[in-house]
Amino acid sequence: MITFVKLFNELESEIICKLIPPKNAFMMNSVSNAIYNKLKDIKLNAIIKAKNICFIDKLLSNTRYNFIEIHLIKCDLNSIDNITQVIADILKNNKLITLNLKDNNFIDNKGEELVFLLNNNTTLRNLCLSTNFLGNKTGYAFSNILYKNTTLENLNLCNNLMNDEEVCAIIYSLRNNTTLTKLNLSDNKLKDKAITEVLCTNKGLINIDYSRNFLKVNGAKIIANILCVNTIITILNISQNCIGIEGAKEIAKMLSLNNTLTALDISKNHIYEEGIQVIAEKLKVNTTLTTLNISKNCIDSGGGKAIAEMLCSNTTLTALNISNNYLNEYTGYVMSDTLKVNSTLTILDISKNNLSNDGIQAIAKTLNNNTTLRALNISHNYLNEEGIQILTKMLYINTTLLTLNY
Repeated sequence: MITFVKLFNELESEIICKLIPPKNAFMMNSVSNAIYNKLKDIKLNAIIKAKNICFIDKLLSNTRYNFIEIHLIKCDLNSIDNITQVIADILKNNKLITLNLKDNNFIDNKGEELVFLLNNNTTLRNLCLSTNFLGNKTGYAFSNILYKNTTLENLNLCNNLMNDEEVCAIIYSLRNNTTLTKLNLSDNKLKDKAITEVLCTNKGLINIDYSRNFLKVNGAKIIANILCVNTIITILNISQNCIGIEGAKEIAKMLSLNNTLTALDISKNHIYEEGIQVIAEKLKVNTTLTTLNISKNCIDSGGGKAIAEMLCSNTTLTALNISNNYLNEYTGYVMSDTLKVNSTLTILDISKNNLSNDGIQAIAKTLNNNTTLRALNISHNYLNEEGIQILTKMLYINTTLLTLNY
């Protein structure tokens, strides 16, 4: 099988050819006529990443290609008169799995036309329409399609300035849809109503991105109450909202009862020390969450201590991001003690804090005997030459740490 990974135009191309088995893989930066003639009778699975679409028609007419992915990013497709027909021709390909139309200035009318093209498509699994100008018409078009679509698994509508009403039309159509598993609604204008519909109507969604919206305390309470009984959703991203301390307390209650969620991102939500202390306490008894991102939350040394104590009891968390906070030298010492007893954490990001050289050295010395941690990021702290030397010595002793950023 040969896969076109990037094809910018007819003169400039980079082709990575993969043969089965993988050990026979090879790379070519350009294709000569002689090589092309030898390959022309081989059926190609093509992944196209284009800077413009001036040559797409020629590719579509060539029956040698089984298009499995097409990425037309930032091509200003909305300005092309026959773009709907071009996309329709692309979707006729019975092998297409992924279509990425990010950042193409599509307005609402054009979005509506594109969505209706999915009516008879039975192969597309991943669709990205992020960073356009979609709205009410596109939302209702999706509502007419998704209730009967049985193939689309991943839908990205990030950064379209859609509001709650427009998104609710889409969500309502999912009430009987069990195929769509991943939905990205980040960076829109969404408040509490849309997330309520997403969680209450959901039949198959397991991965929801609701970051960079206008979610506040009440929204956090709604999420918490629903997830206390929800047994489907495993990944939730509500970062860069404004749930605050009280919202964090609601999320904490949920973590003590939910036994399905495995990944949670609540970074940049202004939860401070008080909020993280409550969350850390509930994580002592949580047995399902494996990935937690609490970066950019103004957490200081008191919060750092609560996190370290939680890691001494928690036996399921494997990845923790506490970067971009106000953790200091004291956090380095307590985290050092934690890493002596914790045997599950494999990824720790504590970068961009206020850890002193002594705090980082304490962590480094503990890692001489830690055999669990695989990746550690302590960059953008206060590390001097002596600290670097201790880290270097640690790497000679520790044979399990695979990635170190400092």
